[in-house]
Amino acid sequence: MGIGIIKDRNTELLLGEQNYELILKKAYDAFDRAFLPVLIVDSEYIHDDALQFLDAVVFVSTSAIDECIKEPLRQFKENGGIVAATYNLAMFDVEGNSQDNSWVGEFFSMSSPVVDDKNYQALLELDGEKTTLSFETTLVKPINFPQTTGSLIDTEYSSFIKTDNTLYCSLNLFSVETTEKEQVFEDFFVSELYSLMDKDYYGLITLEYEEIKPLASETRNLLRVGQREYRKSQRIQALTPEVEELYEESLLLSKALQFAVETRSAYHLPIYVPLGNKIATELYEKTSPTKIPYEIIQARGSYWANKVELYSTEEIPDNPIVFIGDSLTDRYDLSKYYPDLPVIN
Repeated sequence: MGIGIIKDRNTELLLGEQNYELILKKAYDAFDRAFLPVLIVDSEYIHDDALQFLDAVVFVSTSAIDECIKEPLRQFKENGGIVAATYNLAMFDVEGNSQDNSWVGEFFSMSSPVVDDKNYQALLELDGEKTTLSFETTLVKPINFPQTTGSLIDTEYSSFIKTDNTLYCSLNLFSVETTEKEQVFEDFFVSELYSLMDKDYYGLITLEYEEIKPLASETRNLLRVGQREYRKSQRIQALTPEVEELYEESLLLSKALQFAVETRSAYHLPIYVPLGNKIATELYEKTSPTKIPYEIIQARGSYWANKVELYSTEEIPDNPIVFIGDSLTDRYDLSKYYPDLPVIN
């Protein structure tokens, strides 16, 4: 759920921490302005199968990220995810040397991006109103007939290229102080991305991380308990397909909650916590070894079978005092010692 703006450590080293943080914050603010759920997510999550918890990922001037992201992004796209990028994606290494990023052009259905030293005037016409602004830019042309919007004045190059599941903006957005004109281009990028997502976030519940953190911790513990009971039961009896499915769901929710906690997501946690509680409870109830078939108890010998027979015949008095514990119930007939009290072993 939501949009993840990818933060890349190599790009941070190349651009400088303060400069890069400003770019990421401006991008975050643009999505937040549109009331869209957005997180800043470390690039390590790309390789940790965590993109499945997002609807879209955005690379903002992520110039030094390397080619190893290509395969995870391809899988994310095939599974319905949306990928967006601006400017010079994957064009340099951490030292600023050019690197091969030909895969970027193929991925976004365009020619391989080329950086030009000079700025270009970008033109965007919306509802009959034209906006022009000078940008640092990459030079790209569409391939295989994607949708294009905007242009670089007096050139054949495009500024926005969109397919069914990708969006590329050749402009160096979010890199300068936001003016009224700059915001037109920023907001257009956000709206174009959202148009690809086919999502309605109206009524989305959010909670401050510190407020929901204790509940998230409790849910993660409940999931671990349920998973432990599953593994115990698996060793002594065949489990139903329903239980197997619950276990797989619990593993996915554990991973989802870990992602939400680590990213401090006020959007994901209110969804995952109640769902995790439900799955954990169902898994525990269906797998807890306290529900041992009588045949297994009999196979363990008459000692345990006789105890079950004894306690199963006890009549439960009104408002009973219940003693629970091996040492008590094993050694004492409590009703003998407390004949005037409503006790039960």
